[in-house]
Amino acid sequence: MAVQCKARVFLGALPMLLAACGALGLGGSPEALVGRWELIVLGGGVPLRGIQITAEFTPQGRLMGGSGCNRYEADYRARGDGSRLAIDETQVTAMACLESWRMDLERQYLELLSRPVRFERRGDHLILMGESGVPLLTFRSLE
Repeated sequence: MAVQCKARVFLGALPMLLAACGALGLGGSPEALVGRWELIVLGGGVPLRGIQITAEFTPQGRLMGGSGCNRYEADYRARGDGSRLAIDETQVTAMACLESWRMDLERQYLELLSRPVRFERRGDHLILMGESGVPLLTFRSLE
């Protein structure tokens, strides 16, 4: 009889435990986006070296960061189930980099940033993906 009682308590607490996990921003919930991130992989390519590209998602739906040479801002929306993402048109400052490779990386980053439709958080990593689930941008938490 005691085993049944424990099982009922556990099953009764399950919805609260699941709600708490969502409130903590785990998995694909919208809260999982919120925070400061550093880009570590651009596209499906090799990890970035020699340049810092950042993204900060705010709880108010703003995205801002450094794109290698310039600063950028945009609005974003994460839909109800938490795995859908839409990033609006990005506003970018107009500073030039001395090295052309930096400008090339920045252009690639900003172009890929406009394409994600899904996201997933895995530990301290945030992955923005295209419709097919292919990773476009992979970030590591700065917090």
